[in-house]
Amino acid sequence: MFLLLTLLSTLTSAQHMCRSVGWMGCIDVGCSNGGRGYCRNFGNRPDNDCKCVMYW
Repeated sequence: MFLLLTLLSTLTSAQHMCRSVGWMGCIDVGCSNGGRGYCRNFGNRPDNDCKCVMYW
């Protein structure tokens, strides 16, 4: 349960590091800096739900 809560808080707090660009999907604007994570689309194009998934 703790791991799930940590993951969810990480996804929402780092959301500003991924941007939606319509049919092109998501672009990384800082999520992968220093190997911290990667940008993932949890939606479907063009209704993207871009989130930064952080490594811990």
